[in-house]
Amino acid sequence: YPSHKKDQINTNMENLVTKFSKVTGLPYKQILRRNREVKPSHELKTFEERKDNLKSSIDILENVAGKNIIVLDNTTTTGISLIDITNLLIEKGAKNVAGICLGLGYKGKDNDWSDLNKTLKYSKIISVCKGPYVPKEVYEEWKKKH
Repeated sequence: YPSHKKDQINTNMENLVTKFSKVTGLPYKQILRRNREVKPSHELKTFEERKDNLKSSIDILENVAGKNIIVLDNTTTTGISLIDITNLLIEKGAKNVAGICLGLGYKGKDNDWSDLNKTLKYSKIISVCKGPYVPKEVYEEWKKKH
């Protein structure tokens, strides 16, 4: 998944995905491009603001019809980026889309995942699996060591 800045990707994530591709034999292609800068979701307060912020901000660079796609994102606060791109890829004909996020933000918007999938009926995502919450203090301590 691209950075929130136009035409940029997270190089650390690209390195990780490249290594993952070599180990698993799954091909890696960067098929998503941010066509304009967007605000990070954690800076926005409401679902509507986050949804409008992302609207039409991603270009899909290849035909995805009938393909199985894994979208990898480094972190999420609200889940809306993965949900938005999953919906777009499915609309463009992708057969299956798996969204994987490596970290869950601690900004208190964790409930968006449930809201987006159930209450608001926004997402075409079938299920969400979430790992344990990592408290900010634990994360800060980890950062000091790495």
